[in-house]
Amino acid sequence: MEVRVANVRKEFERFPALHDVSLDIKSGELIALLGPSGSGKTTLLRLIAGLERPTKGTIFFGDEDASQKSIQERNVGFVFQHYALFRHMTVADNIGFGLKVRHGAARPPTQEIRRRASELLDLVQLSGLEKRYPAQLSGGQRQRVALARAIVTKPRVLLLDEPLGALDKALRVDMQIELKRIQREIGITTIFVTHDQEEALTMSDRIGILRDGRLVQEGPPEEIYDRPQSEFAATFLGDANIFRGAATGTGIRLP
Repeated sequence: MEVRVANVRKEFERFPALHDVSLDIKSGELIALLGPSGSGKTTLLRLIAGLERPTKGTIFFGDEDASQKSIQERNVGFVFQHYALFRHMTVADNIGFGLKVRHGAARPPTQEIRRRASELLDLVQLSGLEKRYPAQLSGGQRQRVALARAIVTKPRVLLLDEPLGALDKALRVDMQIELKRIQREIGITTIFVTHDQEEALTMSDRIGILRDGRLVQEGPPEEIYDRPQSEFAATFLGDANIFRGAATGTGIRLP
C-alpha cells in the first residue's frame, strides 16, 4: 500500500506542530521518521494512523483520500513504545484480540483465530509460548507479541512508535534485525518513529528527518549520511566535521 502525505499542516490551538509536510512512501517500504523531541515525527505518525486529523492537506492510502477516515477505516496496525499488552490475557489471546473484537460477519470463527495466532507465533519465533502471560515474558518477547497483535488483522500499513525504546542496548540491536526480517517476510508498508540514528540507519529503506515540524531531508540512509543537505542533517545523523567558509566561484575559501 502506497501512502502519500501532501502538504499536511497540523496545529494544536494555533501552535503549528507540522508545517506543510509532503512525503511519498512506496508500497512495501520501511521508512524511518527521525528527529529530536518536538520535531513533529510522532504527530506525523498519528496523522497517518488516523489518531489525529490534519488542519490542512491530504493523506492518501493508494488513490484514496484517507484524511478524515478513522484508524479502523484505514486498516492500519499500530505498535506503541510500551506495547500495551493485556496482562490478564495469554500470549495467544493477546495476538488474536484484534480478530475477536470484530463484529458480525467480519469476526472469523474461533478456530480460524487460533490458527492465525499460531501462524504469527511461528513468524515472530515464539512458538510454544502461547499460554504464557505478558509478565512471564522478556522485553524482547513482549515486543514480538505486540508486533504479532498489530499484524493479525492483515493491515494495509504498519506503524511503529519508538518500538524498541523500552529495550536495553544489546536486545535493541537484535530486535532491529528481527523487525527487518519480519517486515520483509510479510512485505507490509511500514513507518516507524525513532530518535535513535543508529536504529534508523540499520533498519530503514529510507529516512525522513524532521526538525521543528518541517521535513528537512528524506532519502536512502547512505544518501543522507554521505550527502546531507543541511548542517542539522549532517550533525544529527552522525559525527561530522563542519568547516565554515565562503564560496568563491571556483571553490571555497576557509577563514
